[in-house]
Amino acid sequence: MKSKYFCFFIIAILAVTNSQAQIKKGSLLFGGSLSYGSEKSQISSFSEIKLKSVGIAPAFGWAVRDNLVFGLDLEYLSLDTDASNSPENSAKGAGVFLRKYWPLGNRFYVFAQLRTGVKWSEVAGLTVPSLANVKTEELNINATLKPGFAFSLSKKVQLETVLMPLISAQYRKIESTSKSWNGGSTTGNKKGFDVNTSLSNNTTFSLGVRILLEK
Repeated sequence: MKSKYFCFFIIAILAVTNSQAQIKKGSLLFGGSLSYGSEKSQISSFSEIKLKSVGIAPAFGWAVRDNLVFGLDLEYLSLDTDASNSPENSAKGAGVFLRKYWPLGNRFYVFAQLRTGVKWSEVAGLTVPSLANVKTEELNINATLKPGFAFSLSKKVQLETVLMPLISAQYRKIESTSKSWNGGSTTGNKKGFDVNTSLSNNTTFSLGVRILLEK
């Protein structure tokens, strides 16, 4: 199913003709998006959980060339997992992005977005086999390439959806504190770098609104 997104995106790019640019150089874009995601996360040397997230991400950008937008964004994620009994799990982050649009007619666009950012997250109150409670703190530095589609409701308002990353790379530093049922506790650290594609088991999806102010 995920490979179909990649094929559809490539077909859309190949179908683009010489349409007139609609996001002109100097234009400003601001707005935000809501997102949903799920991924497997290593919380200790022997325990792995499935982490779900719901987030909001305000963003601001400006067109450095026709149909090429450079911007900044912030994100806040509420995290949840079946292994957690804590309601305060969350993640915060910020990033920069470069987005290239290709018009598919008067109202539709296909775009590719390259983004790099940093994210801090904390998950507490986990209950997993052999452990009464696990608290993890993670620093995540990442870069992603994502496809997406936009539809112009008017000259100033766009709806957009961003699909799963075609490819992503991330550096993760995880610090965990584990308490066992007998009252003992241990701490641990894990660092690592990995690369994923749209064929991985991670799932992300977002829906957003952009306001376009032409120069």
